[in-house]
Amino acid sequence: MKRQVNYVQLELPLYPKLKRGQKVRITGVDSTGEYGFLIGKVGIISSMAEEGIWVRFPGRFLARKIPLILLYSIWEIEKCK
Repeated sequence: MKRQVNYVQLELPLYPKLKRGQKVRITGVDSTGEYGFLIGKVGIISSMAEEGIWVRFPGRFLARKIPLILLYSIWEIEKCK
């Protein structure tokens, strides 16, 4: 007689489903800690990385030419509604 095992997969609400191109609100500082003034601003997910999520900010530039793209931890951003 075979023994049947049932597994239950848990869904954790802690890790939001984020996609490239999605708008997110910044709730904390970036990986360098230099851009604290962006807390509360909206950015767009540029790409996913092992260290976190790259977020770009349309209309903000470094040296007036390079688009501002910063690395954030998953815990420092939230989905926009």
